[in-house]
Amino acid sequence: MVQCLLPKEKPGVRFPSPAPMIHIVMGLPGVGKTVAAKYLTRKLSGIRINTDDLHGRLYPVKEYVNGDFPPDRLEQIYNTIGVLAFYLQKANPSKHYFFEGSFRYKKQREVVINQVADKRQPKILLIEVNDEGEIKKRITKRHRQGAPSTYEVYLEVKSGFEKPEKKVITIDNSGSLRDLHKKLDNYISKVAF
Repeated sequence: MVQCLLPKEKPGVRFPSPAPMIHIVMGLPGVGKTVAAKYLTRKLSGIRINTDDLHGRLYPVKEYVNGDFPPDRLEQIYNTIGVLAFYLQKANPSKHYFFEGSFRYKKQREVVINQVADKRQPKILLIEVNDEGEIKKRITKRHRQGAPSTYEVYLEVKSGFEKPEKKVITIDNSGSLRDLHKKLDNYISKVAF
């Protein structure tokens, strides 16, 4: 049996490895989805698929419409994620897979959920920042560093964002990185075992 040591455990005390599953890490631009997905991927020895990376692989020439992917490309990216979820789970069912993106529309989440090969439902982790001043500061900083999204794009995406109705775990990432890591460790202990 594979075993892991979570940070909150006492030295020498080990718990069984979390059951492999698909995780959808979603949220608005700038809330910390990538930070969360990378942390979870490392902690659970998983594989992370990011919509921005996938966009770059499918479309080497970057094209944005008002700071976002063109609608036809957006649909293609999420359809591709659904197919990836199906085949990756078939190829290696013992892995954790983290699909990270805004997943702003219900139909984008359903593409992944409907492709799951067995009865295990993906876990949906919604990352939020409830402090609007903090999110504006983060997005402005990211935009200065070359990210296409602006605070205006964030507000536009937010206005059309379809929050999941049920079976979602929400983490407020308004605090420090240390706070986020504690919340993600709690996520691992609650849903992954």
